[in-house]
Amino acid sequence: MIGENIVKLRKKNNMQQKELAQLIDISVQGLIKWEKGKVEIPYSGLSKIADIFKVPLDYIVKGPPAKVVSLINSKGGNTKSSLLRQISMGIVIECPDLKVLCIDTDPQQTLAMYAENGRHENIDVISFDSNSIAVSEKYRKLIEDSQYTYDYILVDTAGYVAVTDLLTSIIANSDVIVPITLNETALGPTISSISNIADVRDSLDLPTKIIGIRNRVNRTVKESRMPFELDGYMGLKLLDTFIPDSIQYQRDTNFSNTNITKEVRSLIHELLPVLD
Repeated sequence: MIGENIVKLRKKNNMQQKELAQLIDISVQGLIKWEKGKVEIPYSGLSKIADIFKVPLDYIVKGPPAKVVSLINSKGGNTKSSLLRQISMGIVIECPDLKVLCIDTDPQQTLAMYAENGRHENIDVISFDSNSIAVSEKYRKLIEDSQYTYDYILVDTAGYVAVTDLLTSIIANSDVIVPITLNETALGPTISSISNIADVRDSLDLPTKIIGIRNRVNRTVKESRMPFELDGYMGLKLLDTFIPDSIQYQRDTNFSNTNITKEVRSLIHELLPVLD
C-alpha cells in the first residue's frame, strides 16, 4: 500500500525514480524496493517524501484522502438530494473500485429514506444531526474519521440554508456543487446560494470553486437563458452536461438500482476530472 502510494505521487508529479532517489538520498535500487514493498520504509524516508511532494504523512501511509463534495442550493425541494444520489450511483457504476459516503445533513433526511429503500455495496449513507451541540466540530471530526475509508464523500445540505457555523465548515472543507434549475423562478435563490458560498470562501481566504449542474425539471416550464450566462459568475464553473427530466421526487427511489441514464454517465465523465 505505502509503496503504491509513493508510485502514484511520483507519477502524478512526473518524477522519475532516479530524481526521487536523489532527493531522498538513497539508491535507485533502494527506492525500487520501497515502491515494491520489499523492505520496511523508515519514518525519516516517509517524512522526506511527504516534504518533497508537500502532502500529509497520512497521504503516503493511508493513501489520498477522500474528495469531499457538498451540494448546496437555498431553493429547497428535492432536486439536490436526487442529484446527489445520481452522482453517487454514477461514480460506483462507472468506477466499480471506488467507495462513496453520503452524509445527509438535511433535516428532511431524503437520502436516508432512499437508503432504507435499497443500498449499494459501495455506497454508505449516514444521517448527521445538524441540531446537535458543537455541530461544526462534530462534522469536521466525521470527515476526518472517514476521509481514508472512502474515495468520495458527498454531503447533502439543508434546503433553505443560512450561513451558519455548520455551513461555513461544509463550504470550507469541500468542493461545492450547485444544482441550477432552468427556469426563472429558481434563479434568485440559486444566485443567492452562489453568492453565499463565494462570500464564505473569500472570508476564509480560500479560492472559490463552485460547480454548476443544470437540470430541466419540467419541459412545460419556460426556461431562462440566465443559467447559461452564469458560467464564471463568482467562480462558478458551469458543466456542459445537464440532466433532462430525470430529477424527480420519488419516495421509492433507492441506492440499489444500477440503471443510470446516458446523461448521468456523461455527467460523471465530465465531473470527476473537474473535482480531481
